[in-house]
Amino acid sequence: MPAGGPGDEPLIDILRWRRPVYSLAADTLIAELVELGGEQSAQGVLDSFGALPTQPTRDDLTAIEASLAAKRDELLRHAEESGWDMESMASRIETQRRAVALAWTDDRP
Repeated sequence: MPAGGPGDEPLIDILRWRRPVYSLAADTLIAELVELGGEQSAQGVLDSFGALPTQPTRDDLTAIEASLAAKRDELLRHAEESGWDMESMASRIETQRRAVALAWTDDRP
């Protein structure tokens, strides 16, 4: 059973531990999806790829990024149609983007 620390679960690594996992683009999209629809939204997209290799190829990452972006766009459309405060949502998403970008530029081991 995982101890719950860094390296145990990709979503938790991205969201809680702020550690790079897939690619800057994929990790950013995952954080955006979680902001829009919760962890299940992001996990559902990732689960559709089955067991991802520990070192995904560029083709793997391109496919993951495309699926995550499509889901993000779907959730944004739904949010806008449902009357969500899109200015507030954009601010929260930008906060997530910055946090992920910082994780990718951090020099920690």
